[in-house]
Amino acid sequence: MYTFTSQKQLMYSAIIFIVILFLSLTSYNYFINRIYLNDLLSVMSNIANGRYEKKSLDENKHTEMDTQLNMISARVETLEKQKDSFIYDISHELRTPLSTIKILSQSIQYSQNDEVDIYKEFFSDIVNEIDRMDNIITDMMQSVDLDPNSYIVKLRLSYLNYLCESIVKRLQPIAFKKNITIEFVALSNLQIYIDPTKIDRAVSNIIENAIKYSENDSKIEVTLYQERNRACISVRDEGIGISQSEINRIFERFYRVKKDRSRTTGGSGLGLYITKKIIDMHQGEIDIKSIENIGSIFTIKLPMNLYSQTIFNKNN
Repeated sequence: MYTFTSQKQLMYSAIIFIVILFLSLTSYNYFINRIYLNDLLSVMSNIANGRYEKKSLDENKHTEMDTQLNMISARVETLEKQKDSFIYDISHELRTPLSTIKILSQSIQYSQNDEVDIYKEFFSDIVNEIDRMDNIITDMMQSVDLDPNSYIVKLRLSYLNYLCESIVKRLQPIAFKKNITIEFVALSNLQIYIDPTKIDRAVSNIIENAIKYSENDSKIEVTLYQERNRACISVRDEGIGISQSEINRIFERFYRVKKDRSRTTGGSGLGLYITKKIIDMHQGEIDIKSIENIGSIFTIKLPMNLYSQTIFNKNN
């Protein structure tokens, strides 16, 4: 009887111990998780308020959550910086033509000159500045469309010879104003899978740049050829050239070689940025060779092993 009672008391004691241990562990976990949750909410609040410093919630626990949270914080911080940079660039680029329009308008407003030709010249300059702003806005919208996190390339089998001929024909009138000759030479007949609208834009940007920065009575040569497993489109001009120190920067958004000259030509500083994005998304590359005051050669190289498909950015 004594033994049975002792065993019974021991069993009750064990049960009570287990219940107390369970309640203790539950309370401890609740307390720890409550602290962690508060820390998590604090870090998320910091991110929401623009404070992106990386924080580890617990060095020993929740490491995967820490990693994901830090990745989100870094991504949001990058986007915020890109947004601020883009707004600054927009403001900077639009300020110049707006200032010019204001000066010209005030000149007309306070002018005592009644000569019609003077007014026509002023209005012509105003129209040019408005056109320049329109080009800047168009390029900016396209640069947003080419954001690497949303851009999609829809490939179609396209005849590069026809594409290049069409571009050259379309840009001839612009070149004619400076008495510039554009010559197209096809060394190969090439059909490859590309997004023709986007490649048209990329090639047009390079030829338009060649026209803008070439002297009157010069020549531009567009050559299509095959190099191993790549289709190549080369644009050679006799323009002002690019210094070696600037070649690595010309694909930056809003960067322009010889900015004073760029403003008179109406460039937005986005054309080559857009071109590089398009070629990158086609898994291609652009080579540049340039000598100041001699000219430049831009060569687009596109892989010939892409097939009918839709290319999504791997980050998506």
